[in-house]
Amino acid sequence: MDEFPTDGSLLDYFKFDRQDAMQVTWSHGANSKAQLAEALASDVHMLEADILLRGQGTPAQSDIPVMAHPPQTDSDNTFEEWLDAALESSKGLKLDFKSIGAVAPSLRVLRSSRVNRPVWLNADILPGPNTANPGVDSRDFLDTVNRAFPECTLSLGWTTGFYYDRENEGYTRRMVEEMHSYCKELSQPVTFPIRNSLLGLPGTMENLKWLLSQSERYTITVWTSVFDVHRIYDLVRCRNAFSHKRVYYDLPKQQEDDFLQAMQRHGSKVNPLSFFPLERRDALLLMWSHETNSREKLIEALQRKSNIIEADVVLGDQNQPIMAKPTDTDYDVTFEEWLSAIMAADHDVGMKLTFHTTEAVIPTMTILRQNMSKIDFPVIINADVLAPSYDSGQPLDPDIVFKATYELFPNGVTTSIQFKGITVEGGMTREMARNAHALAQRLSSPVTFTIPAAVAMTSWLNVKWLLEQSDTYTLTLTEGQINIDPIDLFTIRNDFDWGRILYDITTEKATQLVRMTETGGSLVNFFQASYKIYGRDALSVTWAHGVNDREAIEDAMGAYREITMLEADVDIRSDNVPVMSNDASVAGSDVMTLEEWLDIAKLRKQGIMLEFHSVNSVVPALEIFQRRHGDLRSPVMLKAKIPGLFSKETFIDPIVDMFPHVSIVFAMRPASPSEGYSRAQVEEISRMCANLTQVVTFSVDARHVRGSWDNLSWLLGQSPLYHLYIWAGWPEPETYSVDVTDLVFVRNNFDRSRVFYDLIPRGMEEFNMALEET
Repeated sequence: MDEFPTDGSLLDYFKFDRQDAMQVTWSHGANSKAQLAEALASDVHMLEADILLRGQGTPAQSDIPVMAHPPQTDSDNTFEEWLDAALESSKGLKLDFKSIGAVAPSLRVLRSSRVNRPVWLNADILPGPNTANPGVDSRDFLDTVNRAFPECTLSLGWTTGFYYDRENEGYTRRMVEEMHSYCKELSQPVTFPIRNSLLGLPGTMENLKWLLSQSERYTITVWTSVFDVHRIYDLVRCRNAFSHKRVYYDLPKQQEDDFLQAMQRHGSKVNPLSFFPLERRDALLLMWSHETNSREKLIEALQRKSNIIEADVVLGDQNQPIMAKPTDTDYDVTFEEWLSAIMAADHDVGMKLTFHTTEAVIPTMTILRQNMSKIDFPVIINADVLAPSYDSGQPLDPDIVFKATYELFPNGVTTSIQFKGITVEGGMTREMARNAHALAQRLSSPVTFTIPAAVAMTSWLNVKWLLEQSDTYTLTLTEGQINIDPIDLFTIRNDFDWGRILYDITTEKATQLVRMTETGGSLVNFFQASYKIYGRDALSVTWAHGVNDREAIEDAMGAYREITMLEADVDIRSDNVPVMSNDASVAGSDVMTLEEWLDIAKLRKQGIMLEFHSVNSVVPALEIFQRRHGDLRSPVMLKAKIPGLFSKETFIDPIVDMFPHVSIVFAMRPASPSEGYSRAQVEEISRMCANLTQVVTFSVDARHVRGSWDNLSWLLGQSPLYHLYIWAGWPEPETYSVDVTDLVFVRNNFDRSRVFYDLIPRGMEEFNMALEET
C-alpha cells in the first residue's frame, strides 16, 4: 500500500468519486478474533473496535490492552494481535477507548507499527444529554494522545443516555460550547459522535450548526443505539442541513436502507414509518384516527396526538371541497379549515384523504398546492380506482385522480390504490393483483395497496405476490365492515416485513396485536424491526448458551450487537421457586432465581429461549411472567422435551391458559439414531399443535435433518407459523460432527425466514464456507 497520513481524510483515502461522507461504511464491535475476521471479509471501509485493559476494574487488571466492550473485561484478541490482522487489509481504523488506562499502552503499540491509513481515536470526554456519566477524563485523554500519537483524527463525544418514560434532552448550546473550548486549540481533525435518536430534539440541529461553523476541521458522525426510539426523517433533515462532506453516518444496514429510500422523497411522500419517531421499524406502532369528517372528531384526533388522521373529501356547494362522505347530508368543516388545523398541530402528523368522486380532486389538490411550502409531512391520497370482475360498480378513473394529483402537487404523495366492491367471498384474485401491479407501475409516486384485513387474510398468497413485485410497495390493512380479531392478523404479521404493512385499525386492536407479537411473534421480523439484523434471514439470528448466571448475562448483554437470543435453563427449587439451572437439585446456593434473572436482563432488544427441566417449574414460572409482563418487550420462547418429559397437558396447555403470547419450542428427540424424525413422530406433534395460534418452533439435531427432511418439511408445511431450529454441537462440541452440506440443502429448499441455525463456532464457520462455495 502507498503511504497515507494517519490523520488524513477518509474521503481522500478511499478515493470516492464525490466528496460525500455518507459513502463511508463501518463495522461495529469488531473485537474478538471471529468478529474481526468477519469485518475484514466484508466490504466495510472502517473497522470499529473497543479497547480496555485486560481485567478492567477487577483485581486481575493488567496493562495489556484487549479488544472488548464493557461489561466484558477480557477478550481472545489483544490490541497488538488485532492491529496486526487489521493492517493486512486496507481498511481504516476507529479505536474506541473504554478506559483512560488503555490509551497510553495502546498508542505505544500503534506508534511502533507501520500504520498507513486513517486512524480515528474515540472517547466520550464530556457528560452529555440524559446521563450523569462523566466519561473519560478529557484533559488526560487529549494530553496522552497529543504526546503519544497526535497524527490522528480525534473522535470526541459526549456520554449520552435515552429515556423511554420521560422527555429526552438534546445537545444544548452549553454542551457544544464546552466541547469547542476543548477542541479550538487542537491541530487535529475532530469529529463529534452524535446519537441518532437525539438529532430531532429541540435545539440540537441549530447547536450542531454552530459547532461546525467554528472550524473547518470539525465534522460530525451520526451513530445509532438500537435501544432507542428513532426517526429516519431526522437523518434526512440532517442530510439537508449540513455539507455532505462533513457528516458521517454510522448506521445499521437496515436503517441505512430506510434512510436512502427516505432521502429520495419529499416529506409529503415519505413512508410514514420513516417520518415518525418509533421504538421499532414497525408500522403497527402508528396511531390512526378514522373518518375525522367533523370538527369534533378532528379536534379529538389532534388532542390524542394521532400519527395519521384520515378523512373523506367530496365537493360541496360553490365548488368547495368539504369533509364528508357522499351519503352525508350535512357537514361542519371545509377541507381548507381541516387542512389548516392539521398544519397547526403541535405534534408530528400525517394525513390520508379518500376521494369518492373525481370532481373533488382538482379543487382539493389546488388547496394543497397553495399550502405546499408548509406541508413537510406524509400525505396519502386514497381512491377506489380498480374493481374486481365480480363487482358491477364503477371505480374512479385513475388517470384523472392521479394525473391531477401529480400535476397540482409536484412534491408528491403516497398513492393508495383501493378496490371498489371487493368482498371476502370474492377475495383478491391473482388477476386483480396483476392489475394492481400494472397500475402501480404507471405511477411515479410511492404506492400502498389498501385492502380490508378480512380479504387479505383469505387471499394472502395473492396479496403477498403483489407486495413481492416491488420493494417499495406497502400494504394498508383496514377493518372495513367486518369485525376482525387481532389474532386473525397474526399470521400475516409474522409472514411479512413489519415495515411494509400499515394497520388502519382501531388503537385497541393495534395495541393487542403489538402485545402478541412483541413477545410471541416472528424473531426475524422483530430483530429486523429493531435494526439488529438486516433483512428477513433467520441465519442472522444468533444465540448465547447457558446464560444462567450474572456473569453470563453481562457477557451476553455486552455483546448485544452480536447476540440476539439468550438461551437459559429453568428448574424448580425445593421451595417451589423457579431457578436458572438445568438441575436445581445440584445447583449451588448462589443459583439465580428467575425473578432475579429478569431483573438483570431487562430485555428490550434481545430475546430469550428458556428450556424447562421439570414439570413442576412451568406454572410458577408462568405466574412470574404474568406479573412481569411489562418487563418483557422482546421475543420469549419457551422450550421443553415434548413429547417426552413433558406432555401437551403439562406444558402447552398451561402456556395457552396463563401466558399465551410466547413462542412454543418442541425439543424433538429422534425416534432412533437410524430413523431420525419419523412420520409418526411429526404427525403426533402436528396433532398437538393443531389448534395453536402461537408461533411454534421445532428444535432438531442437525445430524438427522437431511435424512428426515421429507417428514420435517411436511410438518413445517402444516402452518406458516411453524419454524425450525437446527442445533449442532451443543453440549458436546469436541466430539460432535455434522455434514454441513445437509444444512446447505435445507437453506436452499425452504423459507429462509423460518429456519434458525444454532451451531458451535467450528460448525458455523464450515457452514458459511459451504454457503460461499455454493
